[in-house]
Amino acid sequence: MLAGQGASLGMAGAYVLADNVAAAPDVEAGLAAYERAWRPLTEEKQRSARNLARWFLPRSRAELVVRRVALRLLALPGTDRLLAGALTGKPAPVPTAAVTSPSCSGRARRSGSRPESW
Repeated sequence: MLAGQGASLGMAGAYVLADNVAAAPDVEAGLAAYERAWRPLTEEKQRSARNLARWFLPRSRAELVVRRVALRLLALPGTDRLLAGALTGKPAPVPTAAVTSPSCSGRARRSGSRPESW
């Protein structure tokens, strides 16, 4: 991962893991829920990281030309955000366990300040 995304995924993953294990009837069910929730987001971020690596290390002359043109276009207003979004992928919501879960003996989940995306 590039640009700190691995560290961010690690922190968010710990949060999601704790949330899923706390909401599940047992650890195995919590781990399975975590895997289902977290794997798609992780795979998407890994694809984005591979694309970002190609930006830094172009494989062909054509990719090098595209990179040079894109860097020149950054002088135009608003293009920095557009390019950053294209390279790092879209923001993803943090998957969490349900607000209430019958498996938690009717306990309501704590409502704290949760980040909307990582």
